[in-house]
Amino acid sequence: MAWGLFQEVVYTVLVVLHWLPGLSVTSQLLLVLRLSDLPQLPGYVIRSTCDIPPVNSEARFLSLTGRVVSITIPSKYTQSASFRCPQEGCDGSDAFIRLHVAGASEASTIRSDLNCVVCGHKLEEDVRYRSLGDKVIVSMSVTPSLRTASSPVPSRHQTIPVVLRDELIRDVLLGGLYTVIGIPVYQLCGSSANINISVEANNIKPASVNAVTTGPCLLSSSVREIYDACGYSPWVFAATLAYGFAAQVCPPGTYHKMKLAMLLSLVCSRAGDVVPLNLDLNASLSVNSCPTQFIDLFVIGEDDVVISRLLRYGSRLAHHSVLHSHQAELTGCAHREDSNQFIDAGSLLLARTGVCIIGDVNLHKKDTRETLQKVLESRLVTTVSGRREAGNMINYTTPLNCTIWSSCTGYCKDINKTFTDQFTLLVDNGSPSLESCEFTDRQMVADIIGGHIGKCQLQDSVEALLSYTDFEQLLAAASHIDVSLSAAAQQLIQSFYLASRRARSSISSAGSDISTTAFTSMCLLAVAHARLSLRAEALMEDAVVAILLYEEALTSKSGYSVLNLLPCPHFRDGNTGAYIGQEYDDSLTQLQHQIIGFSKAHQYPSVFTREE
Repeated sequence: MAWGLFQEVVYTVLVVLHWLPGLSVTSQLLLVLRLSDLPQLPGYVIRSTCDIPPVNSEARFLSLTGRVVSITIPSKYTQSASFRCPQEGCDGSDAFIRLHVAGASEASTIRSDLNCVVCGHKLEEDVRYRSLGDKVIVSMSVTPSLRTASSPVPSRHQTIPVVLRDELIRDVLLGGLYTVIGIPVYQLCGSSANINISVEANNIKPASVNAVTTGPCLLSSSVREIYDACGYSPWVFAATLAYGFAAQVCPPGTYHKMKLAMLLSLVCSRAGDVVPLNLDLNASLSVNSCPTQFIDLFVIGEDDVVISRLLRYGSRLAHHSVLHSHQAELTGCAHREDSNQFIDAGSLLLARTGVCIIGDVNLHKKDTRETLQKVLESRLVTTVSGRREAGNMINYTTPLNCTIWSSCTGYCKDINKTFTDQFTLLVDNGSPSLESCEFTDRQMVADIIGGHIGKCQLQDSVEALLSYTDFEQLLAAASHIDVSLSAAAQQLIQSFYLASRRARSSISSAGSDISTTAFTSMCLLAVAHARLSLRAEALMEDAVVAILLYEEALTSKSGYSVLNLLPCPHFRDGNTGAYIGQEYDDSLTQLQHQIIGFSKAHQYPSVFTREE
């Protein structure tokens, strides 16, 4: 084997150069070779349990890419053991060292049937020189078996056990996507004819979910055409994308703000990097210096069918998505299998680097909502292992690394302001305007009738130009843009945040109803809008959209707006120019001046250096 040859070479070098004087035999060297890659050929890649070679096949290294769905509590195994002949004066009394080899069991390393090669007596272990290491077993679901939350085909797949040892267990997290290189191991189950199959890992590394391509080459001709046509305004391009998004689910113009919020959330979840925000303008602002890049959405509306379909449709554009069921575990659970204590990943951990759809919170128990609130507050997911050490339960804690989409239809008495404040953005699809409700109903009825008779009732061509593939390519291109928050945008958000807190505190006797995380949320929305607009810097115009979305959310929760804004989740009429045209650009320009004036009126003019 190559490992044995390399061990002989290292042993010869150490003996010749006298670097280890006590070195006498090659078995005293413990060498570990880590393979970095394998050829992506059918005989070397495991895509399902059917690809695992049979027992009588030639042993070779294989690679598999999958997601960790469960992991055991770390246990100890013997790396090496020293044996000596108990007979005094025997020429074979020198230490006989046994090393653990890949795929070997504990009984193979620590054996009681070893005899001295000189006198034939049984060798005895010198336990003082036993070397121990850490070992865990992870269950991996290979990549082809992972389906999105909107997959119409339910199926079941068998996971593959992978044994990790020593330094390989350090950075393995539940729900993580990894590529493992190892050899298959076959073990008989006691006296039965069943065989347990596992993979002894030689190396493990995180698998990238981003395509190795550059942004500009991913843009389709349709998106480029719309981008060029919207070049006169910093706002119209993103609004046009929201107008044409999910036209197969509901007609353009309906659920417009929800579609825009979903696109902003998706472009952040696909970015895969921490948003480079510098939030140290004012030490009095209690803002995390390294905020999360995920935009969590809480959607409110009456039509749960349309909202559910929109969330599932949008989740298909994420790298990975999980649809949580009220029968499944949210954070995880523990179970025992033979002598191993396994920790199973819940929906929040399985959705790592993707989107987790919680669904209607009215369908979940109260303790599930309380657990979700605690997770959003701390951004940590804790699972109790069920194993006790020194009288205490062992908890498995890992950072929350996914986007959460939740919804609520109707009224729920257990949902309070503290719960909704944990989400980055609240989207209320209830139309306060009767005119908007009538227009939305007409559009939905026309879309349903048109779908049944097989005719398109829509007169505009934007939704016809933008297909699902176009949005997939656009989000992939936008995710590769490294966006920074400009000083002007950050100053605008900061001044509005401080002014809004003062204004709302003077109106309400209970104090300000704006969350302390509002500043970070608006910064994230501004960066997401810039990335969706294919800009490398979040400008003041992006901050205006962020303030608009957040102020509409505050208006839905509190019932009033400090900017006199009326939430507009849907189009109020058929005039698309007022929402994705020149009139929309003019209205946001006026809103920008209104925000600056509002901030100055509440004694925060020092953050502006010039009048926009």
